[in-house]
Amino acid sequence: MYSVESGKSVQVTDGMSDAMYPVFDRNGKYLYFAASTDIGLTAGWLDMSSYQHPVTRSVYAAVLRKDLPSPVPPQSDDEEVKGKDEEPGKKDAKKGKASDGKAEKESEGPSPVDIDFEGIGQRIVALPTEPGNYVGLTPGKDGVLYLTEAPVVDVAYGPPALTISRFDLEKRKTKAILDERYNHGGSLADYIIDYLNRPPMSRVSSREGADYTEPVSAIFGPKVMIINQFAGSGGDAMPWYFRKAKIGPLVGVRTWGGLVGISGYPVLMDGGRITAPRWAIYGLDGKWEVENHGIAPDVEVEQDPALVRDGHDPQLEAAVKTVMDLLAKNPPRTFERPPYPVYHHPLPKWPEGGR
Repeated sequence: MYSVESGKSVQVTDGMSDAMYPVFDRNGKYLYFAASTDIGLTAGWLDMSSYQHPVTRSVYAAVLRKDLPSPVPPQSDDEEVKGKDEEPGKKDAKKGKASDGKAEKESEGPSPVDIDFEGIGQRIVALPTEPGNYVGLTPGKDGVLYLTEAPVVDVAYGPPALTISRFDLEKRKTKAILDERYNHGGSLADYIIDYLNRPPMSRVSSREGADYTEPVSAIFGPKVMIINQFAGSGGDAMPWYFRKAKIGPLVGVRTWGGLVGISGYPVLMDGGRITAPRWAIYGLDGKWEVENHGIAPDVEVEQDPALVRDGHDPQLEAAVKTVMDLLAKNPPRTFERPPYPVYHHPLPKWPEGGR
């Protein structure tokens, strides 16, 4: 971390992991970053031994000052009782205070960020997110972090299909936005669709900590996929399968419409190549649903060049609004733990006169 004021750099992490994508939260309290401890074998990009070693990262937060709390304090698994210990009239008083018509004074500019570098390595905490191939972090409003994830092993041509997740530090819930734009295909993404469509199967209660849901590697919140005209072939198939599985809505513009397969053509004498479609893919109703049609969005949003030039992503912003609306209307299901069973196993009677 470099201080413009002092002109000095200070190392925040211990150097035992590959830490990347640092970003401050908007209030200047925490520094988020992603770090990997399994990147070692991939460092030599020229060496064959570095190929096909999946790299995963976990997400961390460094607490910048000693007086600040952890962004993910321990949570009690006790059930809250609504209205408990609430003072009479307190709720009404809050309402009156909020409606007194006085607007809070807006901040004139960003506040300076104070950092206690002493012991900062001991104030790094792991966020309760699943490890993944995170390739970017973006802070949202207070307590919200957006995670951009790429496939762990990407065998498709062209830019990878990215997944953007919204992580709420307070509620510790994740929603998913899959950025499928510019996906040039190469494969049919059946595995990705199966993974996204995992339903909750059971709950697990442990002697320590809160109950959790199985399967653990799943996102049970709402999901939205972004598409555009530069997604084709397998990039047509992914949103097609996404819609068939009824996982969530599609946001953006219609995909290319080139769902065909090519392979197996020999090299010509002069080293050139000729390709032609070898496989055609049609729907289960006996119709050519995708080729020369593409996949139309449920929410159509064009990329306004003026907004893009100003740093906006209209399609991504519309996808965020869509997934937040879905979350408000259909929050993830909660589960009630039954009372623990009590087993009565009578002990054998002690023999009379026995010791």
